[in-house]
Amino acid sequence: MTFRSALLILLAGVAFSVSSCVVPEQRVPEAPAPGSVGVLEVPPVTWNQPYFYYNSRYYYGGKWETGNFEYRGHTFTNRYLHNGHYLYGGRYNDGLKHAKTEAHQKRKKHH
Repeated sequence: MTFRSALLILLAGVAFSVSSCVVPEQRVPEAPAPGSVGVLEVPPVTWNQPYFYYNSRYYYGGKWETGNFEYRGHTFTNRYLHNGHYLYGGRYNDGLKHAKTEAHQKRKKHH
């Protein structure tokens, strides 16, 4: 092997190792359309819809209900109807002030 071949192999290896360290840009989700139904792991900062936070996800477009509800041997004072299923034990927020803080903290953890 010639010096030139060895140098090319070495440079190719360095270039490959550096390129594998590049972190892809994380896409910030767009704000859901008003009146839509869905689930987000990280809400967009511009979003200002009501949401239900449950199991590290943001549910939106459902119906928040208060009262006394029995579910799996536990009593809950509220629940959230989302796509025909009730979610118990989460928390409801009528805007996004709290979610913006949580989204910012999640983005910091991912970097």
